[in-house]
Amino acid sequence: MCRWLEFLSPPCEKCCRSAGSKSRCREETRIDLAKLVTEKVISSPGKGGNAETAQEFLIVMLIRRDNVIKDSSSIHVLTYIKCHASTSAFLIMMELFISLKKIHCLPAPALLNGKFSFGICETRVSSSCLYECSTGYMITDSVLHCTVPPKTHEGVWFGDMPICEVQTCDRPPLYGILKVSDDTLCANSPDVPVNETCSFSCTEGYALNGDEVIQCGLDGSWLQPIPECEGELIKCKKYLPEPKNGGKNGCPFQEEQFGTTCTLFCDVGFKPVNESDPLQRTCAANEQNKGYWEGGGTITCTDVTCEPLSDPVNGKIISCTNDGSSTNVNHIQHYNTICKSSCNPGYTPQYSITRRCMEDESWNGIDQLCQDETDPEVTCPSDQILYADYNQLEATFLADKWEPVQATDAGDTLTAELFKVDSNLLSGSNLSEGEHSVEYRAEDNAGNWGSCSFDLDIKVTRCPPLFVPPNGELTMESGSGSCTGGAIYGSECLVSCKPGYKLSVETEDESVSLVCNRSSSTTTVGVWTDTLPSCNRIECDIPSVSSGSVSGCPISALYGDPCYFRCNDGFKTSEGLKSITRVCQDNRKFDGQDFQCDVQVRCPPLSSPNNGSVTPEMCTHPDGVLFDTLCSFSCDNGYLQNGVYQKTCLDTEIWNDIREVTCTDNEAPVFSPPCPTNQYSNADKGYTYASIHEISDLEPEVSDNSGEFTLTLKSMIPIENKFPETPTRLTYNAIDSEGNLAVCDVIVHVTVFRCPRLQAPFHGSVVNCSVSPVYGSQCSFSCNEGYDLVGSETRTCELSGNYGPASWTGTEPLCQG
Repeated sequence: MCRWLEFLSPPCEKCCRSAGSKSRCREETRIDLAKLVTEKVISSPGKGGNAETAQEFLIVMLIRRDNVIKDSSSIHVLTYIKCHASTSAFLIMMELFISLKKIHCLPAPALLNGKFSFGICETRVSSSCLYECSTGYMITDSVLHCTVPPKTHEGVWFGDMPICEVQTCDRPPLYGILKVSDDTLCANSPDVPVNETCSFSCTEGYALNGDEVIQCGLDGSWLQPIPECEGELIKCKKYLPEPKNGGKNGCPFQEEQFGTTCTLFCDVGFKPVNESDPLQRTCAANEQNKGYWEGGGTITCTDVTCEPLSDPVNGKIISCTNDGSSTNVNHIQHYNTICKSSCNPGYTPQYSITRRCMEDESWNGIDQLCQDETDPEVTCPSDQILYADYNQLEATFLADKWEPVQATDAGDTLTAELFKVDSNLLSGSNLSEGEHSVEYRAEDNAGNWGSCSFDLDIKVTRCPPLFVPPNGELTMESGSGSCTGGAIYGSECLVSCKPGYKLSVETEDESVSLVCNRSSSTTTVGVWTDTLPSCNRIECDIPSVSSGSVSGCPISALYGDPCYFRCNDGFKTSEGLKSITRVCQDNRKFDGQDFQCDVQVRCPPLSSPNNGSVTPEMCTHPDGVLFDTLCSFSCDNGYLQNGVYQKTCLDTEIWNDIREVTCTDNEAPVFSPPCPTNQYSNADKGYTYASIHEISDLEPEVSDNSGEFTLTLKSMIPIENKFPETPTRLTYNAIDSEGNLAVCDVIVHVTVFRCPRLQAPFHGSVVNCSVSPVYGSQCSFSCNEGYDLVGSETRTCELSGNYGPASWTGTEPLCQG
């Protein structure tokens, strides 16, 4: 009989037995749970027990007794409660069990590289989900439980989320002679993933026992056994002898282990016969796993030799010795042989005098150089003289007069070169008068040089001074120097007389040329080509004058004397002259043209004034009016006479009164329409002024009874015809041919169209915007940082058609943040 029956009272025994009559009762844990629920929760409602406490208790117990307390356990608990608790308590517990039975968790989360163990997962409260991983992965935390947190009615999954990680194998332990390949994961990681392989090998000289490649299995273990290295170390048993005149290092034994390196070498002064052979031998294994010396046997050593040295230029090899014994200097020399060289007389040795044959079959030191240090000896010519050329103060430097200049050097003959003349003037240059120093220099192949110098005197030929003849002049036409102080060879002097005098010799010109010449090319004394002439006074004959006379000079006039030539009253020359003063010239004639009074004096014809007349008729004759004629003027009726009434022709071919006679009226010009007048213009676009290109368009209409008048603008026109906004007054004067004046004012009015002044937007600014914007003006707007401009960025002041008023284009800008 069940142990829990001892807790049932007789009234309840029936129902309790009916619940477990057909089978043995569940484990005593269920009885203990039912008794505990009744004692702690239901049977003590007055001691703090309530439905909420009961719910929490049941949930905890149901969850923590996972797989022990099932639905049947709940039934037994409720049965026990019904037998031992009040009806209200039983109803509370029933309601709690029913509500818990209805609560579910959300579907359990899927597992990456895994799945549910049984294909599905229950979601009701107290259920559990069991996970498992796919092949090649291992799981961590495989279970989640559906539970209801205290004071809630929602199911949640409790427990750490399972994780599927890649299954790995542990890398096999490696020891001295067992190695893994560098190109596999085994070489770099202690964990090897599933299906990856490791390749093994043994240190050379050992054999691998087992598979060379093993693979990691799905369960984290190696599918093949780990291989091992077996066998004894290979040895080279053939003795490697030391070379003659050489030795070896690293292999002293009769038998050497595998991998031993033996270094072969030749003694100092010797070298391997075959220098391409390696000097190291290594104990290696052949295909039969037998040891042998890789690289061959020992080497053969032969003597180190050097090629014989060549004699230095201007010197020779004088001796060669080896270990105290002399050798032939022309033969091949052995290692450590020392050879000496020397230079010929007059040469100094440079660099290595003694040289030794080295181990690398080369000679140490630097090739001997025998350097010449003797300066050449240069012989210059004696001092030389050169004469200046024709009409020159300089002489051309011609070195071929004394070249070549020779020099001697160690028995050789050299040609010296011109080095400098005074301040480095070279051959072909001109040298001025006086003494100059000429230097020549010779240089040998070694760079040694010698020099010599001599004096070169440049001389100039000059003629004796000339004296200026009385009343004459002496000028230098060409050349240098002076005619009175000594002119140079080739200079030309001109002798001429002052005005009023003539040369004593007959010449085509009025001067005589004297040229400075020389008798030979090696003299400094020149001679003139002719003698110096003298100067004599000039006389002029006085000519006769028709209808005139000559006065103021003697019968025989001398050079420079003036004579007064004059015509009688009423006569003149054909050139229109009445009198003239003529001077006796150096050509023995008076200056100017011949003076003859063969033309009668006439005054110019008079013109009748407009609206008037002049009498007699001869006063208007086109050939002129004769001397002393009287002419009278008069005006027509209705005109006022201005000027004189009579004019007389004078001897000077002018009228006695030069005033013009006119007949004028007194009526001034008339403007139409009457003045003042007004002109209207619109200002230019973008400006406060109007440009009127044709000012003549502003002129008023005018007329005069005479038909002749002049209209003049007396006011200042604005600069560049740009009229301002304020009215501009232009004053015009109309003057007729008689001087009658009429005045008219034209007033120019300029209309300037303006737009209202724009303001900057809030959180922004306006630029390039004037205080009083006119038609055509533009204003630009911008916003502060952090604000965007909405509306027109630029607005222009425009007209509606060609007339006002003016207004702004675009829309008002705003700055929005």
